[in-house]
Amino acid sequence: MRSIPIGTSDFKAIVEAGYLYIDKTKFIEEIVNNFMGTKLYLRPRRFGKTTNMQMLSEYFDITKKEENKDLFKGLYIDSVEEYKQYQNAYPVIFISLKEIKQDNWEKMYSSIKSLIVKLYNQHDYVKEILKSSEIKLYERIVDKRAAEEDYSNSLRDLTEYLYRYYNKQTVLLIDEYDIPLNTAYTKGFLEKSITFISTFLSSALKDNKYLQVGILTGVLQIGQQSIFSDLNNLKIYNIFSNQATEYFGFTKAEVKQMLEEYNMPDKYEEVEKWYDGYNIGNVEIFNPWSILQYLDSGAEPDNYWVNTGNTNLLSVTQKNINAQAIEAVNRLLDCKSIEMRVHEKTIYNDLTSSYETFINLLAFSGYLKIERIYKVNDKKYASFKIPNKEIRIVLED
Repeated sequence: MRSIPIGTSDFKAIVEAGYLYIDKTKFIEEIVNNFMGTKLYLRPRRFGKTTNMQMLSEYFDITKKEENKDLFKGLYIDSVEEYKQYQNAYPVIFISLKEIKQDNWEKMYSSIKSLIVKLYNQHDYVKEILKSSEIKLYERIVDKRAAEEDYSNSLRDLTEYLYRYYNKQTVLLIDEYDIPLNTAYTKGFLEKSITFISTFLSSALKDNKYLQVGILTGVLQIGQQSIFSDLNNLKIYNIFSNQATEYFGFTKAEVKQMLEEYNMPDKYEEVEKWYDGYNIGNVEIFNPWSILQYLDSGAEPDNYWVNTGNTNLLSVTQKNINAQAIEAVNRLLDCKSIEMRVHEKTIYNDLTSSYETFINLLAFSGYLKIERIYKVNDKKYASFKIPNKEIRIVLED
């Protein structure tokens, strides 16, 4: 039996160490089949977003052509000859914003600058082809002496430098893009963060001729003004989509495969009751974090998922919800479903005034399942329900 990768989401480390890995490399096929524009994948926390983004980085990164030549051996993507031309053939920028959750804007901005400095140091070889004025700007950024405008355009500038160095467009990967904004809202400095982050993202992702493809992950599609309003090439894959359904989380077949490997085939009904119930498009999905914890515990069911990650946004909203929201949650706890309008964009100001927005927040965050989706007068509606025993315990608490 393979060791279970508890405590790491590093794709390369998992594969090279021979840990349990459920092959999600078909996701690479989906990316290269539409290898342009900007794509946003929205899933609850701990549903495998970071591992998939690291997988994409390891597959496309041109600097790892030699060291990764055998990394994908035995995985699906390696069996399809036509995709091998993409492997380790592009400059890659991979940036994760999951740790950008400081208490005020000054600390958050400092943390973002440190992230950019690390990125620039990683690619400092591009200085070989830069003009003297560009080298000076590069060094000011690394020394943290540049203006805020220079940092807000730094991702876009780096894609240009990489293009000129390799004569190839860049693959830009941004993991957990919404964590800084969610934190800023809960801590009371949303406007300052939006001003910087909207430019930081849109300058790199919109009308950038040096960009091959931009891929972002997060939990929520932030509908606040200016975050995505300038991105006319954005394709969104959320929990209501019928595409990219099986790449985040475990399918029924994958769970049965794991239980067989760990000599627990008789535990399927227990696992299904505790951790199943999510419907992404037309695919039934299990919570992957809880499944791994269950296997690692030796088949001890528990509430594993709720204590992971940052739930400040939900906590702040929960303290201010109105009577309609409380009534809706009580109905859910009575094993009934609730039906309402789908709000695919999250507007922070609506979270405490609209119970529909609050229920949609629960769904996007992984606390509710979608039973069915339908339209009334061209408007999208959904039926929501509690997915499993683990979530029921959380909502009761």
